[in-house]
Amino acid sequence: MEHILLECDAPGQEVLWKLTQELWEMKGYAWPEISYGHIFACGLVDIRDEKGKRDDGAIRLFRILISETAHLIWKFRCTRVIERGNDPNRYFSDAELHNKWLHCINSRLRTDALLTDMKKYGSRALNINKVQNTWKGILMDNQNLPDIWVRQSGFLVGIPPLRPPGRNQ
Repeated sequence: MEHILLECDAPGQEVLWKLTQELWEMKGYAWPEISYGHIFACGLVDIRDEKGKRDDGAIRLFRILISETAHLIWKFRCTRVIERGNDPNRYFSDAELHNKWLHCINSRLRTDALLTDMKKYGSRALNINKVQNTWKGILMDNQNLPDIWVRQSGFLVGIPPLRPPGRNQ
């Protein structure tokens, strides 16, 4: 498992961890050297700001990014080995990996925003401030977002998708 998540040379894990690092650094924190322990203990992370105050938004984002990326690496590995027969000619391209990871993280962002609906979920709804603090600083066009952006649609994390090589570029 450690090899699959952190060491494998087949396309997948290295690209996804670099994207995760890029998005995490947009939050304003240094990227730790990810280890097997970081992945399996991501639910126990404690992140403090410059003043030593616990940053619940950053903690929640770190948990989401690490767990979603590890799960996606596992899914890509299973597809590559089981469905595609580990054929190097059928490996995922970097653009494909990039865009699928981006779709996964943006789906999580949209789910978070939808789960803040008090009318629909009542007391089980996520706290709007918790969701906004989680994603603060890493959204596209972050400076021009309304104060309560979770009530609107069309927001994405601040990493643009890649177009695969080909015509019309």
